[in-house]
Amino acid sequence: MFKEFNKEFYRSLNFYLMILLLLGSVGEWLNKGPSLWLALLLFATVGTARSAFWSKEWTLKAN
Repeated sequence: MFKEFNKEFYRSLNFYLMILLLLGSVGEWLNKGPSLWLALLLFATVGTARSAFWSKEWTLKAN
């Protein structure tokens, strides 16, 4: 049960948003500016879309 929860957690939007916030805070600390925020936003969007696609694929394979 814990493994399933962990797997779903990593596939969720919240995981990517937490990474976005963490790396964004580091970027602010390093004073990199908005280009880092745009790159992180792209990373979060692609990661979330990819994980949604993966769960759809697994659902189709299960049926």
